[in-house]
Amino acid sequence: MTIEQTFADGFAPPDLPTMDEYDLLRRGHEWVALSASEAAVVALLLERYGRVVSRDRLEAAVWPTAGTPPRSMLNQLMIRVRRRIEPLGLEVTTVRGRGYLLGEI
Repeated sequence: MTIEQTFADGFAPPDLPTMDEYDLLRRGHEWVALSASEAAVVALLLERYGRVVSRDRLEAAVWPTAGTPPRSMLNQLMIRVRRRIEPLGLEVTTVRGRGYLLGEI
């Protein structure tokens, strides 16, 4: 399901964020450059904009062959992602015991 289909019922954020093939996250006229690991996390969060994405799914996207990385690795990556996307008016919220979700500040 695409972001557009998710919000087909008439509700849509004013400036839906998008990411291009160069890992530039855009919202309106603003943009930020993401590292490869930040882009992997943000891509999954964008696919499920406003809905929870599990830690397991995020870890598998960033470290597909590494097995289960230490919890601190994803925690540190999420700190970097949060700092990077804040200027766009976006935030990642932790949903305790479930995962993370991307939304507006």
